[in-house]
Amino acid sequence: MYKGIFFCDVDGTILPHGDVAVASQFFSLVREAGDRGYLVCISSGRILETLAPLFVEVEDLVVLSACNGCMILHRGALLVENHTIEAGDILPIADALDSWGAIPLLSTTDGLYLSAHSQHNSGSRRYARKDTTRFYETVSDIDGQVLQITALCSGNTEEVIAKSRASFPAAYRIATCGREMFDICPTDKGESLVLVRNHYGIAASRTWAFGDNENDIAMLEAAGVGYLMDSAHPDLHDGRFVRCTDLVQTIRTIMGST
Repeated sequence: MYKGIFFCDVDGTILPHGDVAVASQFFSLVREAGDRGYLVCISSGRILETLAPLFVEVEDLVVLSACNGCMILHRGALLVENHTIEAGDILPIADALDSWGAIPLLSTTDGLYLSAHSQHNSGSRRYARKDTTRFYETVSDIDGQVLQITALCSGNTEEVIAKSRASFPAAYRIATCGREMFDICPTDKGESLVLVRNHYGIAASRTWAFGDNENDIAMLEAAGVGYLMDSAHPDLHDGRFVRCTDLVQTIRTIMGST
């Protein structure tokens, strides 16, 4: 039985914007947490292929929650069944985003997918160069389950978000996840927090969450205490969450006081 669980976003939280490698201090923190009876859950919008390599050094000590909680694993085994985009919704969502001037990026259990016919913007060109990205002519070309769809925008994010929220099934959660991009997801980080804590039999009051973006808000709300990083957009600093300057030191302080 764990004493509690720390849920940590990656980009902008564990990884300051611009960093590409996790600091050794965080790996030391994970080991220290394990020794003291705590579990760390890495909660990210990234696919597993780009998330897992960041944490190989502590892979057996952390829970990996990829694609905003659509795929949750511990020691290589799924904790819960994957959340997926309904097969009949994939093409309508992708086509709608394309018609509104956004490029749909499909996150799957097999990697990232872009349409072979995309008229790329700056965001999609960046993904098109990644080794994990594949290209599809039709939806039938996509291997694996589609976990989420990310809209890569170009100066039109708010307009495309508004149209998406008005048009797509209410079951899909829509939240910004970076500059000029937002996720369309069948779950969210808050629901994944509840699933993980229930799996391990941990009370809500023994969970702490750290994040910096709109797609982290549900997780911060679901935790016993939610911490918003100093680097978060000013609009998110509305008094709902505790402000966090130093992730590692804050977690060490919590462990020392609980």
